[in-house]
Parts: sequence; C-alpha cells; structure tokens
Amino acid sequence: MEQNNMTIFTINSCSIKDQKCLITLRNMIQESNNELLIKNTWEFTDDFLLRYIRSRNYHVNSAFERLQNHMYIRRIKNPEVYARLYPSAVYDALENGGARVLRGRDDKSRHVLLVRLSEWNPDEICVDDFLLAVMLLGWEMLGCKETQLNGMVILIDGTGFGLKHARQGTPSNVQKYADLIVKASPFKCKGAHIIFAPMIFNMTLSLIKMFLPQKLGKRIHAHGSSVDSLHKFISPDILPQSLGGVLSEADSIDEELLQGLYSKERDDYYKSFVA
Repeated sequence: MEQNNMTIFTINSCSIKDQKCLITLRNMIQESNNELLIKNTWEFTDDFLLRYIRSRNYHVNSAFERLQNHMYIRRIKNPEVYARLYPSAVYDALENGGARVLRGRDDKSRHVLLVRLSEWNPDEICVDDFLLAVMLLGWEMLGCKETQLNGMVILIDGTGFGLKHARQGTPSNVQKYADLIVKASPFKCKGAHIIFAPMIFNMTLSLIKMFLPQKLGKRIHAHGSSVDSLHKFISPDILPQSLGGVLSEADSIDEELLQGLYSKERDDYYKSFVA
C-alpha cells in the first residue's frame, strides 16, 4: 500500500509510461506561452505533475489543460482561496468540520471521504474554511498512487443539514468551488453518495448539479435513509456503525492521515504554494 505522505519522486523511480508523459508535459509547459506556468516551474515536481497525469488517465493534453486552469484560478481568479490552503490556517475546520477519510477502501481500491454535515456549524466555521479542509484532505489522499489512478468517492451524511447550511450554498460559492475542484485540481471523483439528507438538501444539490459536468452529475447517488442502498456501492466492512457498517468510529477513520496533515512538514509544504 502506498504511503499517504507526498514523496518528491525522481523521474528514474517512475514507470516508463510515467517518464514519457512527464517529459511530454514538461516540454508542453516550456513551449507554451503561458507565463503563469513558465514562471512557476519550481513547483512542478514529478510528484505534483504525476497527480495530474494519472488522474487524467495519461492523457497529457488533458493534464496540461487542467494544470493551466489550476495556475489561472490560483494566481489570478481566486488567489484569496489558495492563500489559506494550508492546515494551520483551517485547523478548526479540519478538527471540527466533520470531514474524515475512511481507513478502508471500496471494492475498486478507492479512498472514501466521509463528510458529516451535522458536525459542521456554519456559525463557527465559515463555508470557505469548511471546503478548504475538504480540499486539503483530498490533496493528502492524492499522495497515494492508487488514488491518483482509481479516483476517490465522497460519502455525505446529511443528518442535521438545515437552513443555516443551505444559506452557504449561494451560486457564487458553488461556482467558485466547482471551478477549484472540478476544473483545476487533479481530483478524480468517481462517485458521490448522500444518505440521511432532509428534503431541504435537495435544493442545494440541484444548484450544485447546475455547475457540474453532466458526467459527474450522473455519479451522484441519493440513498434517502436506506443503508442497504448505500451498501450496494460501499461495503459495510469499511463503514462505521452509524452508517450501517461493522466498524467502530475509531476503527473506521484514518486518523493517521489527519494527524500527518497537522505536522509542520505538511503545513510548510502547503504554505510553499502560497508564496
């Protein structure tokens, strides 16, 4: 199993396929007229670029387009968001926002990100910090080659979702984070599952779908209150008992990944992209 920490690979440690794609992508960056890319090549370690290459199924043109979007949104369109994309800036959201990574993988070896909306209080944790915490966990999951290749799954427990949560889902907020996550990141979301969500959540979900590619929208599954329906996609063997699983809360959550994110090494790593 790959470690969750982000290793800075040398090209010689990669497969032949990885090496060829890395060389092609680096050549595309150097030959482009995109100053945002050319001036920031110091950021583009093999590890960083491979996240884009593998998540785009080795389609280098697609990886290049996604990388350009990333730099534009980060440096030009929404720099204020990335200015806080490091663990110590959103510690409260990481600790108390309800987002956790499951220890086990689904039957396709994909990480599962669990978000419990009942634990997120928008009066105490703003929507930006909440979503930045989710993004940081996503980036940490991408430290694993399997996740880069196979993608990840999001599981939302909608228990406790209310009006104060719904008010955060403004069109501007939804569009901003849809751009960040869908257009500019190497995240490969292979499915989103929603359970125990009240009717009011449907309004927010309808708005979110408006800003998603049709293919991604079709990967969203609402299970009502049926854990049996959920278990057709995610085995109870990796779920906590609160979701009809067989594991205790402590045994179901990858606490090591979260604690690693709190380390000075990881904090400094993410801060380096703010400079």
